[in-house]
Amino acid sequence: MEGADPDLILALQLQAEEDAAARAHAHLGPGSGAEAELRGWLEMGADKSMQYEDEGLQALALSLMPLDEMQAEADDTASLSTQLGDGPEVAVQDALVQELLAWFKNFFTWVNNPPCDWCGSGATQPMGMVKPTPEEKGDGAGRVESYRCPNCNLTTRFARYTGPEKVLETRKGRCGEWANAFTLCCRALQLQARYVMDWNDHVWTEYWSDAQQRWVHVDPCEAAYDRPLLYEAGWGKPLTYVVAFNRDGVTDVMRRYTRSWPQVLERRKMASEAWFAGHVARLTGALRQGRPAQELAELRAADAAEEAELAAMHTLPLSSADLNLPGRQTGSEEWKASRGETGPVAASSQQAPLLGTRWRRVRDLALPQKRPGRLCGGAVRASGENSPSETALQACNGDAASKWLDFGGNEGKPTWLEYDLLAPPGSVGPGPVFRYSLTSANDFPDRDPADFKLEGLIWAAPGPAQSSSAQSGDSQPSTSGAQASSPSAASPEPRATPSTPPFKASSQNQTACSTLPSIPNAPAEASRQQQVGPTANGSQGGSVTWVVLDEQKGVRFAHRHQRLEFCVEAPRACRRYRLWISRLHAPANCVQLACWDLFQTAQDGHQHP
Repeated sequence: MEGADPDLILALQLQAEEDAAARAHAHLGPGSGAEAELRGWLEMGADKSMQYEDEGLQALALSLMPLDEMQAEADDTASLSTQLGDGPEVAVQDALVQELLAWFKNFFTWVNNPPCDWCGSGATQPMGMVKPTPEEKGDGAGRVESYRCPNCNLTTRFARYTGPEKVLETRKGRCGEWANAFTLCCRALQLQARYVMDWNDHVWTEYWSDAQQRWVHVDPCEAAYDRPLLYEAGWGKPLTYVVAFNRDGVTDVMRRYTRSWPQVLERRKMASEAWFAGHVARLTGALRQGRPAQELAELRAADAAEEAELAAMHTLPLSSADLNLPGRQTGSEEWKASRGETGPVAASSQQAPLLGTRWRRVRDLALPQKRPGRLCGGAVRASGENSPSETALQACNGDAASKWLDFGGNEGKPTWLEYDLLAPPGSVGPGPVFRYSLTSANDFPDRDPADFKLEGLIWAAPGPAQSSSAQSGDSQPSTSGAQASSPSAASPEPRATPSTPPFKASSQNQTACSTLPSIPNAPAEASRQQQVGPTANGSQGGSVTWVVLDEQKGVRFAHRHQRLEFCVEAPRACRRYRLWISRLHAPANCVQLACWDLFQTAQDGHQHP
């Protein structure tokens, strides 16, 4: 590797040592070398899964979680899902897991290379593996990485602890430590949880969703929820063996994580499929030994149901969300490249818009004191987000130091944010928006929105004919082709405030744009009204129409954290607003925005009736 990047060489050396250590950690038994490796690996996973059943460890994990806060947020998310017609509605249990995922991402710390214990430098360089001390070994460290500091020339030890108790104390590590602690946290919440191991050196968690009646993928390192194709379609990993472990058994779940099962089978050559299935079954039998007959019958029924699900997995088509999956986010670029987890280079050209995030309540009630006239107290969602720290909530929190980022927002792929006023059914909320502002994010100007429009959702009460139709259950869209009432095409063009350049707007200002989508998570563009009958959230029906309030093209932010304001020339009272971004400043793999603010005051600061 003459001439190669020294950091890449070190990353490759460290990865090779990690792989060797992982293989050595699996206690090899009799049989062929490959079969013995698999046997040791499976038995290690089965043993490891039982430590999450320790009630003392569960109590420790529970004591570290802000459970009341997470539960309140989960309850609120589920309530908003019902109120705003989110489809399918999110259950409280599933919302709680997503809250746990977001909290854990900030609770735990990823370690590329540890800072120097002596001078604090972050430039330590790996020197290889060393033997654990008796104290480290007593705390469950099977191996220890050694790092040299180029500043003080002293060494720092990074023990790779496997015991959940010590991992909860250190709160740092790589995927092994993350999944170890996160699975314990799931069990502490009394969720049915599995520790999932990938033979190609990654681990994550699955939990059983009562509402969805299936096992759901959760990766705490990547803050990824229900994205089982992340590794194959996003990272570009050639998977072979993926196995889930818990107190109830061992399950080969490889088919959940691929849409290329025949190709995976060609790579699974370490043992025959019959041998592998047999050993998995033997370990499951050992874990279930001594269980009551009724419990065993229920477990066998669950096994059969999951097998039917897995058997059909590889026949399912890729969804638009699957086509947006990114490469690995955690770890240094050199380390990710050495593992081949950066993702396909050309993947962005194949991507399609995401289905959208769940509605979340914005905690912004204090912002009008700083920015008079700003709308507040609503809920927000987006076409996609980079959870947990770069979500749709960050676009509406009024803090320019944070940001919203959507990996689906590459060139030619529309991206959007929606803000709902949470108005009572049948009302339109507090009044029209007269202006709005966008604030550029902290880095990468290529990701800035350049072409976008502000849309408003108009709700009209049902007339006599529609009321009769709604009562009869007819909720089909109108076929008359009627559009929302709006000014003529000669309406004045929207303008930027004097503090910003006067960007030219499209002549399509204030024309009907699109209907409220039948699946709210996938806004569709179609110029028509939609007649809506009585709904679960208490609405008595009516028509809903998206109208364009303002449109901008060729917007340029001169610097980072710059705030640009735009006026709405003919304001309309709307119950929901949408920022639709159709083009970025330059081709990029994502879109980002620090702030999106909506105001009910004109430039003079006086609130209009």
